[in-house]
Amino acid sequence: MSQTWTGQSRPWLARVAVAAGIAAMLVILWTAFLYLSANNFRPDKAALGLTVVRVLAVALCLFFAWVLLRIVKANVPNTMVLTDDELTVRHGDEAHSIKLKDVDAVVYVMTSVQSGAGLFIYPREEYLAETGSRVKYGDADPALTVSLQRFTDQDERAAALALRDKIKAVGGRFGTSTGPAEATDEDLNVTRTGGGRLRIAKPVIRRADRP
Repeated sequence: MSQTWTGQSRPWLARVAVAAGIAAMLVILWTAFLYLSANNFRPDKAALGLTVVRVLAVALCLFFAWVLLRIVKANVPNTMVLTDDELTVRHGDEAHSIKLKDVDAVVYVMTSVQSGAGLFIYPREEYLAETGSRVKYGDADPALTVSLQRFTDQDERAAALALRDKIKAVGGRFGTSTGPAEATDEDLNVTRTGGGRLRIAKPVIRRADRP
């Protein structure tokens, strides 16, 4: 039996970023190759100045293209496929699989900010040795990490519970973490007025060290 969960896509965000990036690159290239001329430089530096500007413009456009590619890839949500004996995680066009028996532990990180939520897979030491993986034992494999940022609350819980049951069935461990706790008023050394609108710092009395 196979179960699949996929995060929600936001294509409009990638389209806006790509359109803005392409417009910026066109402006840069138009400025470097059409607008600027030898008249914009000193007569003895015109050839060198134009060459440097155009090279920088091309390099900057290549950098923008790389950033846009990263944005498009990041916009593709993760897909998690779980069978009776295998876990597959897809990040865009890349897919990584691991047998459940090769998983030592899974940590489900739950945070108040959904962008930090995820399922972190810790492979067994024998698996890492056999595959020659660069991942150190005790560390989560980033290729198998399932980001739950784009998952609905229902899919996030369903995926975590299904993986927990499968991992425990083959002798693995499953744990949860709520992430770092949000700072309280006491941690911030402040008090609130009755209306809760103003924050007043508590006085801190520092005593000199006794000899």
